[in-house]
Formats: sequence, C-alpha cells, structure tokens
Amino acid sequence: MRGLRTADWHLGRKPEQFDRIEERHDFLDWLIGALTSKNIDVVIVAGDIFDSGSPSKTGLEQYYRFLSQIKDTRCRDVVIIGVTTIGSVPSTRQRNC
Repeated sequence: MRGLRTADWHLGRKPEQFDRIEERHDFLDWLIGALTSKNIDVVIVAGDIFDSGSPSKTGLEQYYRFLSQIKDTRCRDVVIIGVTTIGSVPSTRQRNC
C-alpha cells in the first residue's frame, strides 16, 4: 500500500494583499496528478483543510472539486480534522460528489 500525507491546505484563506485561489487550484490539480502517477492508495489530509471554522464558498467549492476528482483515482481519501476544521467539513454523504 502506498500513501501520501498532506496538511494545512487552509482553503478559502484570503490574505489582504494576495488572492491565492489559483495557487490552491494548482496545488489540488498537482495533488490529483501525483496520486494518479505515483499509484497512491491512501491520502491522509492531516487537518486544517479550511482556514476557519466557517469555510468560504470558494474554499468549499475547492474541497468538493477535489473530492469529485479523487473518485477517478485508485486512491481513497482519509481526512483528519484539524482545529480550524472542527464542525466545518461536511460529510461526503451530504454532497453528491
């Protein structure tokens, strides 16, 4: 079994001076490519998926897009909740990804 660990995505974070939405799209696209090309079986997202306990619409859209894309790989996702994500990560059962 091959695994990959990642953390601290902070989706939806919007620093005052920089819009980093495109960077996060690029990262998630890269991650999907790496999961596929490296034949990863399990990805561990070790917390802080979102930047706050109330994720932005953009942050949620990025997260759902990732979940939708990961379904097309052999990888199964494992999400471990971080402090800023408690109560904010919707179950994939709540969303038809």
